[in-house]
Amino acid sequence: MIRSLSLENRQDRLVGFIVTMFFYFWASYVFRNLPDTPPVAAHFILGTFLAVCGAWMCTIFYKVSIHAVAMGGLVSFAILFSRQDVYTSGLYLTIPILIAGIVCSSRLILGAHNRFEMVSGFLVGVIAQMVSWLI
Repeated sequence: MIRSLSLENRQDRLVGFIVTMFFYFWASYVFRNLPDTPPVAAHFILGTFLAVCGAWMCTIFYKVSIHAVAMGGLVSFAILFSRQDVYTSGLYLTIPILIAGIVCSSRLILGAHNRFEMVSGFLVGVIAQMVSWLI
């Protein structure tokens, strides 16, 4: 069903996104309905599901960076989590931003994506996490 494990062709990515969407939808449903699940975990899983859905929609038109989607979700989650936690330190924000910078820079240096694909992927991740916290 796919030509290469590196998923360089955007059509190859569509099947993987569909499988991943089903998994994260199921995980989100389970986390929301378990009585002892912390709301933060349920929000994060729902945000991940929404990020995969957004990346899938973008992939229909162009090759979005899945790494950037994940990093946008990580940074956005760290910001939203730090606003709720009483014991917030600068590490909540510094470490995810540092990791996101390293990952996104490496994708650009390797030539796997251009700036538009990186920025749009990052924004998909940020928006998905923000929407999940509003729901």
